[in-house]
Amino acid sequence: QVAVTTLQEVTATAEGAICIGEQNGYERLDPPVRHQRSVQLLRRPDSPSESYLLIEDRAASAGSYRYELRFHFAPDCKPGRSNGRFVVHHPNGPQLAVAIWLVDHTRRGTPLSIGVEDGWVSREYARRVPAPVVFAEAQGTGDHTFVTILVPVDREAAIDLERLARVDAERDVLAA
Repeated sequence: QVAVTTLQEVTATAEGAICIGEQNGYERLDPPVRHQRSVQLLRRPDSPSESYLLIEDRAASAGSYRYELRFHFAPDCKPGRSNGRFVVHHPNGPQLAVAIWLVDHTRRGTPLSIGVEDGWVSREYARRVPAPVVFAEAQGTGDHTFVTILVPVDREAAIDLERLARVDAERDVLAA
C-alpha cells in the first residue's frame, strides 16, 4: 500500500512560513497511527535578521509504539556534541544546532537524546552516497507530539533552544 499524503496548509508572510501535511502510511498498523508534520520557517526573536526551522510531528494512535525521528544530512556534514549542545558542522557553512523534545499532554517538553548513525542520501536515481543520519527515539502509548528545531548558530553564541522551540507548560508549542 502506498501512503497517501495530504497538504493541509501552506502560508507565507513577511515573518515566516508554514507548511502542514499528513500521511496515512502508518494506518496499516494495528492499532493505526496517523502522522501529521508541520514545518515552520521562523524569525529568531533574539536576532530578527536570522531564521530557523521548527518542525512539529504529531502521531495520533491508541497503540503503544516506539517512535523514531530521523533527519538525513549531506555527506560532508559532521554531527556531534559541541559546547553542551548537539550541532551539525558543514565545511561550507555555519553550524546547525539541533534539539528535539517529546511534548506531553500538559505541553511540557522533555529533551530527547540525539544520536548519529551511518546512512545515505541519493541526489540522483540509483546512486546512494554515505551520509550521516541524526535520530531521536521515544516509546509510549497514545498520542505523541515531537518538536524539533534546526537553528544556524555561530560557534560561541549562547542560544536558548527551548525558548526558540516554544516548549513550556504555559502555552501551546506553536503559540506565538
